[in-house]
Amino acid sequence: MARVGTLAWARETGGKLRPVDHAALAKQFVAVRLANEGRRKGDVVTFDPANIRTPDTEVARRAAAVCERLSEPWLVNHA
Repeated sequence: MARVGTLAWARETGGKLRPVDHAALAKQFVAVRLANEGRRKGDVVTFDPANIRTPDTEVARRAAAVCERLSEPWLVNHA
């Protein structure tokens, strides 16, 4: 069974979450929550999109251009 979100998983499932996938995602969620419970009060875990770097290669730029040309803006922003 392929990991949720991978290309192998998408090919295997057609991109539709199965009950086993929902369970795997729930397990990940619980693990993160439990890890965060151990933090001191006042500690905050934040997500900073500025720290995410996308590949700066010709292939990546071409792929992004195709995505932007063929997809709705909300989907491009999501991806």
